Amino acid sequence: MAALVDTATILQERRDIDFSNRILELEPEAGPLTVLLKKLEKSTADTSIFHWFESERNPRWTAYAGAGEASPQTSVPVTSGTGSYFRTGDLIKVPRTGEVMLVNSVAGDTLTVTRGYGTTTAANLQSGDALLLMANAYPENAKAGSPRLGQPVLKTNYTQIIRTPVSISGTLDAEKQRAQPQERVRLQRRSGVEHLVSIEYNLWFGEPKLDTTPADGPRRTTGGVLYWVTENVLDVASENGGNLTYSLFEQWLEMAFRYGSSTKWLFASPRLISVIDTLAAGKLQMRPRDETYGIAVRTWVSAHGEVNIIKHNLFEGNEYGKMGVLLDLNTEDLAYVYLPGRDTKLRLNVGDPDRDGFLDEWLTECGLRFPQAKRHGMITGVNAAA
Repeated sequence: MAALVDTATILQERRDIDFSNRILELEPEAGPLTVLLKKLEKSTADTSIFHWFESERNPRWTAYAGAGEASPQTSVPVTSGTGSYFRTGDLIKVPRTGEVMLVNSVAGDTLTVTRGYGTTTAANLQSGDALLLMANAYPENAKAGSPRLGQPVLKTNYTQIIRTPVSISGTLDAEKQRAQPQERVRLQRRSGVEHLVSIEYNLWFGEPKLDTTPADGPRRTTGGVLYWVTENVLDVASENGGNLTYSLFEQWLEMAFRYGSSTKWLFASPRLISVIDTLAAGKLQMRPRDETYGIAVRTWVSAHGEVNIIKHNLFEGNEYGKMGVLLDLNTEDLAYVYLPGRDTKLRLNVGDPDRDGFLDEWLTECGLRFPQAKRHGMITGVNAAA
């Protein structure tokens, strides 16, 4: 008999334990996004509804919205909604011709300008010509102009309650079984993996919703990655008939690495993995599993950045089976969010007290914080390499 009863000697099935890390180690490749987010970045939320703010630099690019000039004009229409980019005294560059223009006044989406405001002579504008806002040029002793800074945008998501129960009769739990572990423990482990997969599916494909109609209380669902990824999307099916080329892949990486860190993670369907293997021709580098929390990761080194590639077996079917999602995980802003005390736990004996058996359950209340969509990207419709 032990002289001291502590957390090491007490029967483990009597404890309500935080299994958040333990369940991740069972089958890490069953839920790679959940595993990486929990290992790399997770944070608590104060309430079941959580917010973040997003802001970005002022836009600098627009286009000439006229039909084309027969001779240089001082009235320059720009793309609808972009006239607010400009202020009196701004300098505009026309990359195609090299001309610089000075903005004299702004009325809606029409600029009144001085043409050829530099050493390059004014040249006729063509419909759709790109226009770049460079900077302003103030004369001496001028008054300060009006500011051009917008307010941050508020984003909202919710924590979602995910539960996976497991039950066993008192008789079966008491019987001696030849194979180890005992059946109750085995069921807990297997249902834990199913719980992990449920979290994983939801972190990818969920949509945010607050439903106040249930009689027991509000039901909340969290918005997953595909809900938030709206930038840097390449549809290979429409772009090149589903055939991914090396140059097309690199062009997508060029776009997706415009913002964020120089190392990103590509979660790819088995089909996309096969295509990338063909394109890479054996050039992919395998990273040790102990560096990637037990998940098999290969690295594609591009001039635009380093891509850690993970095969995601839950990306299957006609739509999801042809895609990959590129995430910038090297930021504390993107995070797995949970309520205090509500990260993944195995709750023991939660059933009726008079029942001759046991009801245990895995419970997680979590959500996804996903700011700055421009840091991430998605590739879809991949059938084959070309």
